[in-house]
Amino acid sequence: MTRQRRSFGSASSQLGKRRAGQTAIKNSISAKVGQDIRKRLNLGARRAAAEIMNRLAEKGPAYSGKFRDQWRAIPVGSGAGAAKGGRYPYETSDVPDLSTSLKEVKRAKVLTIENVAEYAAIALDLEEGVFINPGFEPEGGIESGVIRGRRYGAFRGQVRPFTAEESQKMEDAAIRGESTRASNISTAELNWYTNFVRSGEVDKEVERAFKFAFSPSSSPAPDYNTVMQNRKQ
Repeated sequence: MTRQRRSFGSASSQLGKRRAGQTAIKNSISAKVGQDIRKRLNLGARRAAAEIMNRLAEKGPAYSGKFRDQWRAIPVGSGAGAAKGGRYPYETSDVPDLSTSLKEVKRAKVLTIENVAEYAAIALDLEEGVFINPGFEPEGGIESGVIRGRRYGAFRGQVRPFTAEESQKMEDAAIRGESTRASNISTAELNWYTNFVRSGEVDKEVERAFKFAFSPSSSPAPDYNTVMQNRKQ
């Protein structure tokens, strides 16, 4: 009886080891699949950030080009790469690498996008400002074109075009050699930033980026059964 118990215990132990080994193999493959998925989630987040920065650069004012070159994607969690520079048009490589740890991937927010120019709040139409003509022509508004005229408020985009009468008076004064009041210039629509954020365009860019990250052209992670089938071939 004692020997039978030992034999049974030994067989049970060996069976347990085999099962444990099989489970370990399956879990190991599943872990690799999970890691690949996390990498693709981060790729989607980084690509979305780059495209959103491009959209912001295109919608916003572009006088010298400095403002649109100051958009940055800044990681929220730990384990990410250092914040990078970059300029319009932005690439995915301009966005820091993110941590692929399960904890960081589960974060509700992984990146924040902001403009680091010292006058960003004015360019975003969030604070009042005074227009100072830098003495050269603007690169031009990308969406709405350049508006030259009179400022009717203290915010950047509060500029109305000259009336025909005002334009004629300025032309006449120039012919007479008289100095004329410099025009205010707006290279983007008023409240362009808040309108963009509320338009749903951010969500569309995120959706497009994640479709790319998990598309067949990006070799999406196979499930466990696919991995096992490929091993048999």
